Amino acid sequence: MDDKLIAKFSTNAYLGGSLITPSTIYLFADYMKISKLSSTIISREEQIIRYSKITDLFINKGVFSSSINFTLESGKEIEMNGLTKSDAERIKQLIISNS
Repeated sequence: MDDKLIAKFSTNAYLGGSLITPSTIYLFADYMKISKLSSTIISREEQIIRYSKITDLFINKGVFSSSINFTLESGKEIEMNGLTKSDAERIKQLIISNS
């Protein structure tokens, strides 16, 4: 894996993200790492996803914010809420250009 960080984006509490611990997406050359609060609210969980494993990627645009949705080869879906529209578009653009 190429560990050169390309970009980092965090969710915004005012746009639907967590106030205390926002979710963060780190984009690298051939994979992304998503860090978010676990369901127990005691710890954080991190997922590393290779771009080649993403089968679908779309953005839901709201009035003030956007969410980005990933579908993986396994059928698992991952959603990140509370992003600015420009961040969601930039994430999608970077993933597509590095796939």
